[in-house]
Amino acid sequence: MGNRLNIILIVVIGILLWLYFSKEVVEKEVIKTEIKYDTIINTIDNTKPQKIKKVYIRLIDTIKESDTITKIVYKDKEVNQYKYKDSLENGIIESTILADNIYKRDVTLQTFNKTETTNITKTIFKSSLYFGGMITSDLDKSLNNASINVYYTHRNKFLLTGGLGYGMKTDKPTVNIGLAFKF
Repeated sequence: MGNRLNIILIVVIGILLWLYFSKEVVEKEVIKTEIKYDTIINTIDNTKPQKIKKVYIRLIDTIKESDTITKIVYKDKEVNQYKYKDSLENGIIESTILADNIYKRDVTLQTFNKTETTNITKTIFKSSLYFGGMITSDLDKSLNNASINVYYTHRNKFLLTGGLGYGMKTDKPTVNIGLAFKF
Protein backbone atom coordinates (compact mmCIF):
# COMPACT_ATOMS: atom_id res chain seq x y z
CA MET A 1 0.00 0.00 0.00
CA GLY A 2 2.89 2.40 0.79
CA ASN A 3 4.63 1.91 -2.60
CA ARG A 4 1.36 2.48 -4.42
CA LEU A 5 0.75 5.78 -2.57
CA ASN A 6 4.33 6.92 -3.31
CA ILE A 7 3.90 6.18 -7.04
CA ILE A 8 0.58 8.09 -7.11
CA LEU A 9 2.19 11.07 -5.32
CA ILE A 10 5.15 11.11 -7.75
CA VAL A 11 2.79 10.97 -10.77
CA VAL A 12 0.58 13.75 -9.33
CA ILE A 13 3.59 15.97 -8.53
CA GLY A 14 4.99 15.37 -12.05
CA ILE A 15 1.68 16.29 -13.67
CA LEU A 16 1.40 19.41 -11.51
CA LEU A 17 4.92 20.53 -12.38
CA TRP A 18 4.26 19.96 -16.09
CA LEU A 19 1.03 22.00 -15.87
CA TYR A 20 2.74 24.77 -13.94
CA PHE A 21 5.61 25.21 -16.38
CA SER A 22 3.65 24.74 -19.62
CA LYS A 23 3.04 28.05 -21.38
CA GLU A 24 -0.14 27.42 -23.34
CA VAL A 25 -1.96 30.57 -24.40
CA VAL A 26 -5.21 31.48 -26.10
CA GLU A 27 -5.52 34.73 -27.99
CA LYS A 28 -8.72 36.77 -27.93
CA GLU A 29 -9.20 39.49 -30.52
CA VAL A 30 -10.63 42.88 -29.55
CA ILE A 31 -11.26 45.32 -32.40
CA LYS A 32 -10.55 49.02 -31.73
CA THR A 33 -11.33 51.64 -34.38
CA GLU A 34 -9.56 55.00 -34.51
CA ILE A 35 -10.77 57.90 -36.64
CA LYS A 36 -8.11 60.28 -37.94
CA TYR A 37 -8.62 63.42 -40.02
CA ASP A 38 -5.92 64.19 -42.60
CA THR A 39 -5.61 67.80 -43.76
CA ILE A 40 -5.13 68.15 -47.51
CA ILE A 41 -4.35 71.54 -49.04
CA ASN A 42 -4.76 71.97 -52.81
CA THR A 43 -3.76 75.14 -54.60
CA ILE A 44 -5.11 76.06 -58.03
CA ASP A 45 -3.29 78.64 -60.10
CA ASN A 46 -5.65 78.99 -63.03
CA THR A 47 -6.20 82.32 -64.76
CA LYS A 48 -8.32 81.09 -67.64
CA PRO A 49 -12.05 81.29 -66.99
CA GLN A 50 -14.37 78.81 -68.60
CA LYS A 51 -16.94 81.44 -69.59
CA ILE A 52 -17.02 85.28 -69.67
CA LYS A 53 -20.21 87.31 -70.22
CA LYS A 54 -21.31 90.89 -69.66
CA VAL A 55 -23.76 91.50 -66.79
CA TYR A 56 -25.12 94.54 -64.98
CA ILE A 57 -24.75 95.04 -61.22
CA ARG A 58 -26.32 97.72 -59.06
CA LEU A 59 -23.84 99.97 -57.25
CA ILE A 60 -24.36 102.69 -54.65
CA ASP A 61 -22.84 106.04 -55.50
CA THR A 62 -22.79 109.18 -53.36
CA ILE A 63 -22.93 112.58 -55.04
CA LYS A 64 -22.03 115.77 -53.15
CA GLU A 65 -24.25 118.62 -54.12
CA SER A 66 -22.89 120.98 -51.50
CA ASP A 67 -20.98 120.88 -48.22
CA THR A 68 -23.99 119.66 -46.27
CA ILE A 69 -26.09 117.84 -48.83
CA THR A 70 -25.07 114.47 -50.25
CA LYS A 71 -27.20 112.37 -52.48
CA ILE A 72 -27.21 108.57 -52.67
CA VAL A 73 -27.81 107.26 -56.16
CA TYR A 74 -28.11 103.66 -57.40
CA LYS A 75 -26.47 103.03 -60.76
CA ASP A 76 -26.28 99.99 -62.97
CA LYS A 77 -22.77 99.21 -64.12
CA GLU A 78 -21.73 96.79 -66.81
CA VAL A 79 -19.06 94.31 -65.64
CA ASN A 80 -17.71 90.97 -66.74
CA GLN A 81 -18.92 87.75 -65.14
CA TYR A 82 -16.10 85.20 -64.99
CA LYS A 83 -17.07 81.55 -64.41
CA TYR A 84 -14.47 79.03 -63.32
CA LYS A 85 -14.67 75.28 -62.87
CA ASP A 86 -11.69 73.44 -61.39
CA SER A 87 -11.24 69.74 -60.62
CA LEU A 88 -9.50 68.47 -57.50
CA GLU A 89 -8.70 64.98 -56.17
CA ASN A 90 -11.76 64.93 -53.94
CA GLY A 91 -14.20 67.30 -55.64
CA ILE A 92 -14.95 70.17 -58.01
CA ILE A 93 -14.75 73.92 -57.30
CA GLU A 94 -17.09 76.25 -59.19
CA SER A 95 -16.64 79.99 -58.74
CA THR A 96 -18.16 83.13 -60.19
CA ILE A 97 -16.40 86.49 -60.06
CA LEU A 98 -17.99 89.83 -61.03
CA ALA A 99 -15.31 92.39 -61.87
CA ASP A 100 -14.09 94.82 -64.48
CA ASN A 101 -10.81 92.98 -64.94
CA ILE A 102 -9.03 90.01 -63.31
CA TYR A 103 -5.26 89.99 -63.34
CA LYS A 104 -4.66 86.79 -61.39
CA ARG A 105 -6.73 84.18 -59.62
CA ASP A 106 -5.38 81.83 -56.90
CA VAL A 107 -7.62 79.47 -54.95
CA THR A 108 -6.49 77.47 -51.91
CA LEU A 109 -8.79 74.74 -50.66
CA GLN A 110 -8.26 72.93 -47.37
CA THR A 111 -10.20 69.69 -46.85
CA PHE A 112 -10.31 67.15 -44.05
CA ASN A 113 -10.36 63.54 -45.17
CA LYS A 114 -11.59 61.03 -42.61
CA THR A 115 -9.44 57.91 -42.22
CA GLU A 116 -10.49 54.96 -40.07
CA THR A 117 -7.89 52.49 -38.85
CA THR A 118 -8.67 49.28 -37.04
CA ASN A 119 -6.28 47.93 -34.43
CA ILE A 120 -6.52 44.39 -33.09
CA THR A 121 -5.45 43.97 -29.48
CA LYS A 122 -4.76 40.42 -28.35
CA THR A 123 -5.43 39.40 -24.78
CA ILE A 124 -3.59 36.28 -23.66
CA PHE A 125 -5.17 33.89 -21.17
CA LYS A 126 -2.59 31.66 -19.54
CA SER A 127 -3.21 28.52 -17.58
CA SER A 128 -2.87 29.04 -13.83
CA LEU A 129 -2.01 26.78 -10.90
CA TYR A 130 -3.15 27.43 -7.31
CA PHE A 131 -2.45 25.67 -4.03
CA GLY A 132 -4.98 25.70 -1.19
CA GLY A 133 -6.71 23.80 1.53
CA MET A 134 -10.23 22.71 2.43
CA ILE A 135 -11.97 21.71 5.63
CA THR A 136 -15.38 20.04 5.65
CA SER A 137 -17.64 19.80 8.65
CA ASP A 138 -21.15 18.76 9.66
CA LEU A 139 -23.83 21.21 10.67
CA ASP A 140 -23.09 20.43 14.33
CA LYS A 141 -19.58 21.90 13.75
CA SER A 142 -17.60 18.69 14.04
CA LEU A 143 -14.75 18.35 11.53
CA ASN A 144 -15.03 15.59 8.93
CA ASN A 145 -12.09 16.12 6.59
CA ALA A 146 -9.05 18.37 6.18
CA SER A 147 -7.22 18.38 2.85
CA ILE A 148 -4.51 20.12 0.84
CA ASN A 149 -5.57 20.75 -2.77
CA VAL A 150 -4.13 21.91 -6.06
CA TYR A 151 -6.38 23.94 -8.42
CA TYR A 152 -5.59 24.23 -12.11
CA THR A 153 -7.44 26.61 -14.47
CA HIS A 154 -6.92 25.57 -18.07
CA ARG A 155 -6.89 28.56 -20.49
CA ASN A 156 -9.63 30.28 -18.50
CA LYS A 157 -12.08 27.55 -19.64
CA PHE A 158 -12.33 25.00 -16.84
CA LEU A 159 -11.02 24.30 -13.33
CA LEU A 160 -9.53 20.99 -12.29
CA THR A 161 -8.79 20.24 -8.63
CA GLY A 162 -7.17 17.38 -6.80
CA GLY A 163 -5.83 16.89 -3.32
CA LEU A 164 -4.97 14.65 -0.41
CA GLY A 165 -6.70 14.84 2.93
CA TYR A 166 -7.34 13.11 6.21
CA GLY A 167 -10.76 11.91 7.40
CA MET A 168 -11.20 12.80 11.06
CA LYS A 169 -14.07 10.37 11.75
CA THR A 170 -12.71 7.46 9.68
CA ASP A 171 -9.08 7.99 10.64
CA LYS A 172 -8.01 7.24 7.01
CA PRO A 173 -6.45 9.29 4.18
CA THR A 174 -8.80 10.70 1.51
CA VAL A 175 -8.39 11.79 -2.10
CA ASN A 176 -10.29 14.80 -3.47
CA ILE A 177 -10.96 15.25 -7.20
CA GLY A 178 -13.09 18.02 -8.76
CA LEU A 179 -13.94 19.56 -12.08
CA ALA A 180 -15.74 22.86 -12.83
CA PHE A 181 -16.64 24.50 -16.17
CA LYS A 182 -16.92 28.19 -16.98
CA PHE A 183 -20.23 29.34 -18.38
